[in-house]
Amino acid sequence: MNFDDITARVKKISKDTVAEVQKMNEVRQLNACINAEKKKVHSTYMEMGKKLYDRYREEPLEGLETEFHSLENAFASIETLQEQIRAVKGVTLCPNCKTEVGVLERFCSNCGSKMPEVFEIIDDDPEKITPEETAGMPESAEEEEMAGMSEATEEEEAAGM
Repeated sequence: MNFDDITARVKKISKDTVAEVQKMNEVRQLNACINAEKKKVHSTYMEMGKKLYDRYREEPLEGLETEFHSLENAFASIETLQEQIRAVKGVTLCPNCKTEVGVLERFCSNCGSKMPEVFEIIDDDPEKITPEETAGMPESAEEEEMAGMSEATEEEEAAGM
């Protein structure tokens, strides 16, 4: 084997290698195009499914009841988990713009809407007042004020007699 034979073999191997690399590159490009089209198909399926769900959520299409029910459960679960996150963060949603606002804030920092007042009910009193015990107690501040006035009037009358 002489030097010319070796050179010819190297050139042939190089040409074959370049041809294979070009084929592989073309296949890679075609696969990328296929994947892009598959993403379009998947996206279109998702859009169609969302439109069908939104349109028929009240009365699911025949044969899709299980899937509709599954979506309803998933959405309810997501909402519950989001409420738990907001509780941990100490925020609530603005009823107007749905922005997270601190529970102690009086106005939304995004839209300026007045936030509903939040009252925390603490029920750690071991001596609970029963409805029977509240009988005769004033129900409002006005009633309490009136009761106080009548007691004062009775005391004045008793002292004057």
